[in-house]
Amino acid sequence: MSFEAFEVHLHPIGASCLCSADPAKMEEVLCVVQAQWPEFHPDEVEIARLYKPLQLNERLLVYETAVGLIQLSARLDVANGRLVLAMWFAYCNPRRVEELTCNMVEWLMHRYQLYCHISADLAPEHQGEPDDVYATEKVRSLLLSSMDYNRRLWQLDAGNGEEAVLRPGDAVARFIAPHLVTR
Repeated sequence: MSFEAFEVHLHPIGASCLCSADPAKMEEVLCVVQAQWPEFHPDEVEIARLYKPLQLNERLLVYETAVGLIQLSARLDVANGRLVLAMWFAYCNPRRVEELTCNMVEWLMHRYQLYCHISADLAPEHQGEPDDVYATEKVRSLLLSSMDYNRRLWQLDAGNGEEAVLRPGDAVARFIAPHLVTR
């Protein structure tokens, strides 16, 4: 993503059942995710905004509640023979979305033998640590401090700390675009 959203990627390791480019496996995993969190559903809003149609090997879901809006993509990486998941939320979402995201990441890591790659900046107290986290018991502390750190940066850029359940592009349109001056 970019400066308006916190994003993680989840990659299979070892003997993970996601070390497969099988479309049936992707559908199975998404069904399990939706059974765990029934609020997840296809993200028709984001899909309609894509510059190119979603590929057959891609799915885009959204978890949209008062707690916040979390997007999840699943992509079959055919070249490397694996299923890759990504999750992100706009920093303007209510802070409660951070705990929920951590719960989801930990659950997915544990269930499917995944490691977590943190795409956002690590918090200053974690500078020098790897962006790839293999230990489920360590991921929450890295995620929460980095989410808070990046949220503060976003609030400085946006010029306020208002919370709103929005997708990243909508957050930019609402909070950043009004500050841009065109000549």
